[in-house]
Amino acid sequence: MEVILDRGSTVHVELDPAHGQFETLQNKLTQVPESDRIFVASEHEHRAVLPEDRTSVDSLLEIQADDTDEWTDRLFNIEAFAVLSDQSWTYRSVPHETHIREINTAGHDGLVEELHKTLEQLRGATVKPFDGS
Repeated sequence: MEVILDRGSTVHVELDPAHGQFETLQNKLTQVPESDRIFVASEHEHRAVLPEDRTSVDSLLEIQADDTDEWTDRLFNIEAFAVLSDQSWTYRSVPHETHIREINTAGHDGLVEELHKTLEQLRGATVKPFDGS
């Protein structure tokens, strides 16, 4: 996510109120008016401006230990997550749906190469181009 966030200008996140940081993030981030929401039928969509709100976004995604509620929060209580740049969206995911992790490389020269370099250190992690099938 560091590579993606470095290229983004805003983050939109939809949080379930059960998320352990819901109240904190509700106070730190801007609630998105219904007319500006990007997630269909979202009720708790918030916007973070990058780099100003980077610490809050990092805190939302960070997992300190395996035996905490942070895994559950990240997997099930983040309903949707998107990183946008000035040009368009760069990344979107629905964490509890493993097949919804998408990267838009349009306007981001070198992004795939940078991601490959970063991910080569992680076993089983890769970026696979969408071939339309």
